[in-house]
Amino acid sequence: MLSTPSGQHVVWDILSRAGIYHVTHRGNSESTFLEGVRSLGLQIVAEVGKQGPDAYPDLLRTMNVFEEQLEALDMDEEMNQEIEDG
Repeated sequence: MLSTPSGQHVVWDILSRAGIYHVTHRGNSESTFLEGVRSLGLQIVAEVGKQGPDAYPDLLRTMNVFEEQLEALDMDEEMNQEIEDG
């Protein structure tokens, strides 16, 4: 899955939604659900790591570049809209 850009995007989207770098404690039953999602995300990270020691860092680098490109496109669209709105 990591061998194609679309596969990398799918994995990145799942990891982003899993909240692996966020605190899940909410003080209510939502915490249990969020911790389960986070746990699944961490399992995916472990599976990615089995592809080789550079697999996860490579994924992070690739997705950071992709997100920067998306942000640049969003900024271009906003500027174009401002020009059109005059």
